[in-house]
Amino acid sequence: MLLSGTWLSAALGAFAAYWMLSAGLTWMPDHLTEVAGLSLRQAGTVVTLAALANGVVLVGHGLLARRRTRPPLGAGTGALMCLAAGAVALFAVTDAVWLKVLLMPGPMALATVIMTVSQTACARITPTPVSNRPATTSGSSPCSS
Repeated sequence: MLLSGTWLSAALGAFAAYWMLSAGLTWMPDHLTEVAGLSLRQAGTVVTLAALANGVVLVGHGLLARRRTRPPLGAGTGALMCLAAGAVALFAVTDAVWLKVLLMPGPMALATVIMTVSQTACARITPTPVSNRPATTSGSSPCSS
């Protein structure tokens, strides 16, 4: 299971999203004050809004995924991740402070979607433990002898 493409992509995606979330909370205030020229109060407000957006996206996507009755079809989550990656790349190359401020609580927050998706994907490929399998229909039980 640890060598499956599902597990590897889930682990790498969750690592990248967690790294971005952590960097946004620790490094971003310094970047916004020292490089972008925002005041400490403005940087704190932007980082707080981005953190709240991350939380809303994470919980919201988890609730939406939980309501589904069948596995999703298509590339919806992949498209969200590509949009988030494009926003991160644009954030890195732009000097426009207004654009950086819009990207942080906007499309960059979509990167946290992989955290709920990766857990669900790994749960679907994990074998069911013997104790949770349904009893046999022949009348015998694994516990009776």
